[in-house]
Amino acid sequence: MPRRFWPPVLLLALTLLPGCPRPQPPRPGPPASLPVHRPTPEQAAAPRPTSRPTSLPTSLPTTRPVEPQTTTAPSPVPTRAVRCGDPRAGLRVALTFDDGPSRFTPKLLDVLRREKVPATFFVLGRLVRRHPALIRRIHAEGHLVANHSFDHPKQASIEAWRQQIQRTEQLIRAAGVPVAPFFRPPHGVVRPALLRLCHELGYTVVLYTLLSSDWKLPGVKALVSQVLHRVAPGSIIVLHDAGGYRQQTLDALPEIIRGLRRKGFALVTLETLLGPTPRPLPCARPYRPLPPPTFPD
Repeated sequence: MPRRFWPPVLLLALTLLPGCPRPQPPRPGPPASLPVHRPTPEQAAAPRPTSRPTSLPTSLPTTRPVEPQTTTAPSPVPTRAVRCGDPRAGLRVALTFDDGPSRFTPKLLDVLRREKVPATFFVLGRLVRRHPALIRRIHAEGHLVANHSFDHPKQASIEAWRQQIQRTEQLIRAAGVPVAPFFRPPHGVVRPALLRLCHELGYTVVLYTLLSSDWKLPGVKALVSQVLHRVAPGSIIVLHDAGGYRQQTLDALPEIIRGLRRKGFALVTLETLLGPTPRPLPCARPYRPLPPPTFPD
């Protein structure tokens, strides 16, 4: 056997002999360790970056509390009509004219303009339809236009009253004039159902403190005396500019205005007299100023 075959044969023989360990394949050793990065002294002294913010925000977002919804309680339905203004508010009265407009209304407006007196006109819808230009003049000269029904009925059902009020309101607005929130029922007849209806429609039922008898044609002097002797602080005075012959009212009006001013009264509209929240109040007694004192010589 050539010598070049001896080492393999010898090795094979050794492995086959009993008691001789078999050569094991080399086991894989531990992986080579990765190089460790060590920071330099400068890097170690520098502050380490953190993911947390260094300071918390001064104000954290909070959920705004839901505010409770406040609803205004509806105003109670009045049980009485308004008859006067607050007598404690001073010497103030309101002139009101019912049943117009008519052919006497322009002359009454001339007197009010000359005397610089504002007034309130409770108009009828059927006459508003006939004289829309007069309604515009009343408003243009600083007076109030209020509701007095459509055709002055004595009695009516609630639905008929609703039509009377709303129809007149529509005619006033059609003339280009705002409607004052006051309703005076014809003949001064007020019932609880009518008070509720007017409250529903946004009106205050306004009657009067002093109802003149100009519709009876008592004469100019009697008419002037009647008003000046019965007037009181907060009075609502009723005259008429239609519904009959009104020349006596026209002739008495300047004397009534001057007499009221001599007694110290200021003449204002209903809106000014009653304020933003009209309500029934006790009315004052007739106002008679004391005579000037006299001193002995």
